[in-house]
Amino acid sequence: GDILDVKGHKYIVSKVSDQLTNRKMFKNVEMKDIQSGNTKTETFRAAEKLQKVYVSHVKRQILYVEGSTVHLQDPETFEPTEVHVNLLGVAQHYLEDGDLIDLQINEEGEPVICNPPAKFLAEVASSDPARDQKSSYKKCLLTNGRQIMVPGFIEPGAKIFVKLEGGNELYAEKAS
Repeated sequence: GDILDVKGHKYIVSKVSDQLTNRKMFKNVEMKDIQSGNTKTETFRAAEKLQKVYVSHVKRQILYVEGSTVHLQDPETFEPTEVHVNLLGVAQHYLEDGDLIDLQINEEGEPVICNPPAKFLAEVASSDPARDQKSSYKKCLLTNGRQIMVPGFIEPGAKIFVKLEGGNELYAEKAS
């Protein structure tokens, strides 16, 4: 979860492993580029100093989306902030005006990471017919245009919670 600055690019560290080769220690770091979303593995000498990016967590409220820019504001001071829609990831399809998100901001005041809510309320627009087995999943289309797999008992018009996990959209539960 740490953020590193490597050659001017900011990366989120997802995995670190130690490797001993010819009496020298190396660190294999699996990391994801924050801007492009590309994942890569880089090897560093154990003695090599890496530049960690320190961030602070702030709450922001979504005002509106204009093209590829999301306009946010601090709910207490009303200070505006703009971020690129890609910073929100898959959550951009579920977030609505007025929703609160957690932003991680670096020392320069630039938003680095967006932590959206754990699950979102969505409505089923249409779904494939259920298969014979009750435990089987079927495709369904949500009113926001996203397609996910849901259990066979979910019908059009139903309200469901969608959970975002690792960039994947998963059915979480039926809303009451």
